[in-house]
Amino acid sequence: MNSTSGPTAEICTTLRVGSLNVSAYSEHKTRLISKQFLTMDLDVLTLVDTRLSMKEVEARKDDLRLHLGHGITILTTTPSTAPLKKRTLVGGILTIVGARWGGRIRNIWYDPSQLGLLHSFDISTATGGVTIMSTYWPFTSTAHSEGLWCRTLDYLSKRGGPHSKPLPYLQHLTDKRMAHAFEHNHTAILMGDFNAEWGPGSTNGGCHGAILYDWACVMGWNNEVHVKVLESDNTATYYQGSDPTSFIDHILTSAGLHEDIP
Repeated sequence: MNSTSGPTAEICTTLRVGSLNVSAYSEHKTRLISKQFLTMDLDVLTLVDTRLSMKEVEARKDDLRLHLGHGITILTTTPSTAPLKKRTLVGGILTIVGARWGGRIRNIWYDPSQLGLLHSFDISTATGGVTIMSTYWPFTSTAHSEGLWCRTLDYLSKRGGPHSKPLPYLQHLTDKRMAHAFEHNHTAILMGDFNAEWGPGSTNGGCHGAILYDWACVMGWNNEVHVKVLESDNTATYYQGSDPTSFIDHILTSAGLHEDIP
């Protein structure tokens, strides 16, 4: 996946989830994505930074169903087609849900920017439910006006409101989705590419430093996958060629209930 990989997690021994940054989902990546889904016996695989037009979304759906069967469910963010006719495609999230859980999907939600920054849905289970969120925290850069960071800034500037920067905006939306999960007594899962290492004062990888860790700890997110992966000495999710570079993709799980988010 353009030298980018991601973690996987098993929740309650019955739901296996994974995340990949595909860095533009071109046609030839479908076989690799499908192999990952099947080899790791995943129930849910989320792909971030897909950069797909509406026409390409439908083509990738068809390709995935050829490889994985027509029983899968595919959820995708919808690009804002009007401005994108003259603008570079950025962001985007596509999530594959296996046949076992497809009929249990509820409450599909996409962030209003239509840039594929955050996406969530619920899966009902015999004992309650799980709220699964997929996210992509854009790389901080003002050098490219058509990049996801600048496009998000542009959206927030036109939108108005209390959040003028991408990360506070994303964190607020995520907090609201977490509150939704707790209102329904669900376990919450948040996964994707955060462009940030995990740990206090983290400066080793990603552009967002310890922002992820500090916010996640306050909001009650756990990162047990990170601990288990470090114990196995596989300490990177992003590679340049064959060289491990950083651990910036994460799967977080909710630690417990807290007050409603205003």
